Amino acid sequence: MTDGQTQKWKVFFAELEGEGLFDERDIDKSCLQYIFLDIIRSHIHQFVSMYNTHRIRRQWLRAHYLPTGQPFLFYYYPDGVRNYQEPVNVGTLAALEDEVKDFDLDEYLPAATLSLYAQLLSAGGLPTEFVYSDVKHKNAYLFLRQKVADYLTHGGDIALFNVPSGTEQWTSTHRNHEIETYRNIDSIMQVVDTDDEHQSEQENTHKEVEEDLSQLTV
Repeated sequence: MTDGQTQKWKVFFAELEGEGLFDERDIDKSCLQYIFLDIIRSHIHQFVSMYNTHRIRRQWLRAHYLPTGQPFLFYYYPDGVRNYQEPVNVGTLAALEDEVKDFDLDEYLPAATLSLYAQLLSAGGLPTEFVYSDVKHKNAYLFLRQKVADYLTHGGDIALFNVPSGTEQWTSTHRNHEIETYRNIDSIMQVVDTDDEHQSEQENTHKEVEEDLSQLTV
């Protein structure tokens, strides 16, 4: 996927940075996201769709573990395999879903910012959606970058998403104490076993020394 889809984007963005057209500010990042993220997603989705339906050919040296066929069929319609699926606790699942109900994995900019950027591009006579083959996408990024800077200079405000945080605290709060209890017990048992083994080794060493001394005395 890197060779076929994403490497050219890495090169393109590195060129922008090398030309001084990207300085890692949040505003520059948001302009890149608005212009290019949907294009990149489209390319990746096409790649995944194509390769999941592409038949894996038979490879004699890997036949003992690599099946032949289409990956999407293996995943959705497996044959001759054990199903390890187990029912979930509906109450726990509902509680977890409630905690992330306001989170959308596909969102990358707030709706107000998406609307503002679309208005700025339209006012400049530029489209709001692009494809990679359309070279206008670079000009649109440069235009939007400048317009956003002007907008901020004149007292405007750009809404951005905050970086997600609080995972460690959430994990600590929801930790399964029963599992931790067993872990602690296992740790204690390991320590006890280790101490017993060490004591046993010391006793054997003392016995050997005593035997040697007794032989020397004799």
